[in-house]
Amino acid sequence: MERVRYHFVVREFVTAYGQELKIVGSLPELGGWDAASAPQMTWLEGHRWKLDIVLPKTPFQFKVTMVHGSDVRWEQGPNREVEAGSDHAAHSMAP
Repeated sequence: MERVRYHFVVREFVTAYGQELKIVGSLPELGGWDAASAPQMTWLEGHRWKLDIVLPKTPFQFKVTMVHGSDVRWEQGPNREVEAGSDHAAHSMAP
């Protein structure tokens, strides 16, 4: 299956020490809706978080989660969706 590089960015999201953001979603590479198995985002100066990841070129859904130990806080609202064949391989999200 063809694969696509995605660039996820969360802008200006302040966390406390020990908290991390993860992209959790319907694909196995995004944890299959299991936050413990999902990829962690990287913190950058200015309280920006990013994740660069290669995923199958197929539709999927995802949410941003904040994880601190065993506590998981899910993004509010409906799941975010990515269509197969989308030219938008970058997803920038506000908190």
